[in-house]
Amino acid sequence: MFQRIAVLIMMSLLSGGAFALYDSKPVADLAALQGEWTGELNYLDYGGSGKRVSLPTTLFVALAAPSQLVLHFVFDDGPGKTVYSYEQMSFDFGRKTLLWKTGAAERTAEQLVIVANVHDGNRWRVVFENTSKQEPHRFTLEVGPGELSFRKEELADGRPATLRNTYTLHRAASGSPASSDIQ
Repeated sequence: MFQRIAVLIMMSLLSGGAFALYDSKPVADLAALQGEWTGELNYLDYGGSGKRVSLPTTLFVALAAPSQLVLHFVFDDGPGKTVYSYEQMSFDFGRKTLLWKTGAAERTAEQLVIVANVHDGNRWRVVFENTSKQEPHRFTLEVGPGELSFRKEELADGRPATLRNTYTLHRAASGSPASSDIQ
């Protein structure tokens, strides 16, 4: 009797890892973003001066699930000052939603609506927005061979959109997957 129980316990322990083999295939557009990207963040000064500021930026992208990206930003904010940002983006293209979590120490989450998901040759553009908040905004992610851009626009009633920030990034020469894998 003891041997049967021991064999059953051993079989259940050894089979635990096999469940991971049945995870879904990654969303191809998201999988193509994996790797290291370098470039700059250009943003409208939050101090109200109206000036634009540029920071050298590195972005590391990985998949946490078939439709979930993990983003790690590193910003060079001047001599001896490096700033980090950690984010997760969970896409549900069927429901046209995106859950975006930001921060490591202080986590925030925002539900956005995917309003466009367009393939044009070897380029992919996805637009998502939140118009239900006090300060509505729109994000546009565009990816092409070896390049990635991401911008945030603030939307105000009856006024043209205000460009808050833009990331302009290129695939780092580290052997990362090619962005030309965009389907």
